[in-house]
Amino acid sequence: MSALETPRDDASLLDAARRAQAEAASLQSPAHDIQATLRDLHNVLLSTDAGALRKSVGFFGRLLGRDIELQAQSTALREQLALLVLQARQRGEALERHNHTLASLRDRLSGLAAGFDAAIAGLASTTSDPSTHHTRLRLLESSRLGCTLTATQLGVLVQNGQALSARYPHMLPQAEGL
Repeated sequence: MSALETPRDDASLLDAARRAQAEAASLQSPAHDIQATLRDLHNVLLSTDAGALRKSVGFFGRLLGRDIELQAQSTALREQLALLVLQARQRGEALERHNHTLASLRDRLSGLAAGFDAAIAGLASTTSDPSTHHTRLRLLESSRLGCTLTATQLGVLVQNGQALSARYPHMLPQAEGL
């Protein structure tokens, strides 16, 4: 049975759902890495405009000397500009791969939820007394809800990742021109 094929029996459905949800829980997002790189690139861009640098730390930040710290940090990062741009591109590609993985896992969980729907409908139609399979129905229903909820959450993560993927390339040409 392939990963895309929905299992037919209850035990296989439950096992596939457990594996898919464990896979979803174990995924590590590269979004934090790309955000850190973009923050460094932003600091480099700020170092080219002293007024914008002072504005970014605010009045109390200037009193505390944060603008001087940020200027020194930005100057150090400016020497690594080519490396930062390369890191941003690589981390952006990793984010795209991660988004693709999340989307395929979301689709797999949606298929499993549909399989649970079919199993629940089949069980409800074969028994005249629903109390005989009450525990089994509850297990199937809770597993269906878990798959549906996880698929919905993964859908939100995919949308957020796609939004980040769409935004980060706009900074790179400006940073490369420094």
